Order: sequence, then C-alpha cells, then structure tokens
Amino acid sequence: MKKAGVILAALVLITGMIYSAYAVDANVSVQVNPNPKITIETDTGLVNFGNIDPGNPVEISPAVSVTVKSNKKFDLSYTATDFTSGSNSFGVNNMEYKKSGGTYVAFSNGPVLLEDSMNPGIRNVTYDYRLTVPWDVAPETTYTAVITYTAVQE
Repeated sequence: MKKAGVILAALVLITGMIYSAYAVDANVSVQVNPNPKITIETDTGLVNFGNIDPGNPVEISPAVSVTVKSNKKFDLSYTATDFTSGSNSFGVNNMEYKKSGGTYVAFSNGPVLLEDSMNPGIRNVTYDYRLTVPWDVAPETTYTAVITYTAVQE
C-alpha cells in the first residue's frame, strides 16, 4: 500500500508538471529608418612623380585608391587644377589617368564624371597616373596640381 501511495504521488507530480509547463509568446517589432549617408576618402594625400625628364612619360601604378561608402546609388567625379609653381604653370591635361586594365584619358579641369550610378555599399576604385612634363616648363622647381574627387548620392 505504501508503494501504491508513492507511485500515485509521483504520477500526480508528473501530471501536474506536464499540465503546468506551457509557453506563450510576446513579439516586439523593431524598426529603423536609416539616414542617407556617404563618405569618401583616398589612400594617399600625395602622389609624387619626383624628378622626371621632359617629354618622357612616367607612370605610377597604382597612384590612388578612392573609397566611397554610400547607402544609396552615387556618382563619382573629379575636378583638377593645373600644375603651378609660383608664377609658372602647365596644364593638368599633361597628366592622364586610367582604371586598372583601362585606357589612359587626359585629365581636364572638370568637373568630369568618372563613375555613373554606382551601387550602394563600400566601393573602391583604383587609378593609375601617367605624367609627361612639357619641354617648355621651367626646371628645378616643384609643380603641384590638386585632383579633388567628389561623390554625390542620387
């Protein structure tokens, strides 16, 4: 009889646990509204051709990598200044650029569209530069041109 009582008590406990163990769910919706955002950076602030002979094209490959982070489609363009040193100057069109595997194109003062409607995400574009210094440029002075890359969301 004692055994029957223990077994009956065990069955009551197990049955009680089975019926009292149940689950319910409560959902929480999470919302976000991302702001449009775009950033641009280059891997270098200076491309230095050093001392080169006039009329002799010199290539730097790669010259610059431009990284754009954007959560919308965007366009990439540039503007460029001519090379200057004090009152001396020569045209930026003496320098050319190309993407890897592409064809060289002469720089102009711009603005010039480089990439049209690039997809969102982190995009990296690398350019090679080639410079030919004209024969009529005054020697033994450092000439500087500035290439400004611009990314604009659509």
